[in-house]
Amino acid sequence: MIKNIIKHYKSLFVFLLATFLLAGCIEEFSPVTKDYDSILVVEAVLTDEYKYQKIKLSRTFKFEEDGAKSEEGATVTILDDLNNEYSFSELESGEYVSNMAFKAENIAYVLHIKTAKGKEYKSTPSFLSTGSGIDKVSVKKTTNSNLEEGVSIMVDVNEASGEVKYYRYEYEETHKIIAPWFRKRKAVIVSEEPPQIKIEYFNDETGKVCFSTKKSNSLIIGSTEELSAGQLVNFPVRFIDRNDYKILNRYTVLVKQYIISREAHTFYQTLENFSSSEGLFSQIQPGLLKGNIESINDENEKVVGFFEVSSVSSKRIFFEYKDIFTDKSSTAKYPYSCSFIAPADARKVIEILKNNSYTWVTDEPEPCTNEFCPYGDIENGPNVYVKVECGDCTVFSSSIVPDFWED
Repeated sequence: MIKNIIKHYKSLFVFLLATFLLAGCIEEFSPVTKDYDSILVVEAVLTDEYKYQKIKLSRTFKFEEDGAKSEEGATVTILDDLNNEYSFSELESGEYVSNMAFKAENIAYVLHIKTAKGKEYKSTPSFLSTGSGIDKVSVKKTTNSNLEEGVSIMVDVNEASGEVKYYRYEYEETHKIIAPWFRKRKAVIVSEEPPQIKIEYFNDETGKVCFSTKKSNSLIIGSTEELSAGQLVNFPVRFIDRNDYKILNRYTVLVKQYIISREAHTFYQTLENFSSSEGLFSQIQPGLLKGNIESINDENEKVVGFFEVSSVSSKRIFFEYKDIFTDKSSTAKYPYSCSFIAPADARKVIEILKNNSYTWVTDEPEPCTNEFCPYGDIENGPNVYVKVECGDCTVFSSSIVPDFWED
């Protein structure tokens, strides 16, 4: 998450700089960072879920570089005030997972990191932030700041204690994909020389329906400050344009709420300012983005990150386009362009079948009329083929129905 904010900050800077140079008719150049500090970036969230906890380590990157470099070979541990020590192992580059499953209790925890180069870092003692979980997740037809119509996914929280609470949200969305040109009949290679194919029937619908899942990568924070009785009502977590393919068939989202400390909320607010155009050329400097992690070896060394100990709750909701919009149909387009070919040369057919770039559609193509040409300008081959993504969704997604899925 922190890595994505920093990457967005970089992209926005390059875009605005390029726009300024082009507008001023100045010769184009590639910006190169001269003074640069390789700063450790820590993404560490310890939750009250009994699980294998995860911590990510990386380094900041220059504007001219593509992305962050993972911090490999570190020794990562968490200590609590009962003298329990939880060790982590690097299972993937820069991703450290606890060697045992555990959950945060209402005691103090300290994160300790030692890099492969011997530099050491530690957090201040952090306590579990608790409060009420998500009361309700709802969807509502709304418009965004650009006056585009769509659906907002909203959260309600009824904080029983009435105290001011701070929240961070993540979501995981899954949508159904239906391949528009799926066929049970398939073209099969009989012989490459001489080139020969046959059309066979398969009593299998794999490739017709798929499911795609994506996790949020943006920073979503909220609080009950200046709100009455600790009520967070209709807090927007996600906006989806009404003509987004994700909600055309069936869609579900799992919203996850982290209750965080006031200090964590302040840190994330400052981090969020770095990714906004308003704050891009402001006086805020990276040295002021101070979290609760510091260097043991050098008190002047900068570290980006916050060791968060959070209470977590989650809720899931399902809906379809017709549940929200009844006035008119969606104009959502399939996520891939469905172009057609009808090769007259059998060798070309063999080639597209071998590289799995096209799949069979029909051997009785509808002829073009003055008003409509169903397959566009294609050759007069005996069979029509479409881009494989349009006939078999498994080439870019999964046909396995998720355990949580409800029709």
